[in-house]
Amino acid sequence: PAMEYRHGPISANAEETLVWPVGKVDPGVLEDAARAGSAIAANGTSPLASLVLAQRVAVALARARNLDPDHPHSLTRSVVLP
Repeated sequence: PAMEYRHGPISANAEETLVWPVGKVDPGVLEDAARAGSAIAANGTSPLASLVLAQRVAVALARARNLDPDHPHSLTRSVVLP
């Protein structure tokens, strides 16, 4: 939930942090993020369109950094079911 952003993740903000809201978000949350130094990528599209666009940007950013978005370097299996 967007309001939970104020209770932890906002403390990790830096000038290079991008906050990409998906769906309706209280304007105060975005104002807090901007005051903490984040750039805001609010484009007013539908939540589904925003999610797809954010994923495409993330893949492009990973590739630009020579990272493989399909095989994250720190991803491990945490649950193994029989």
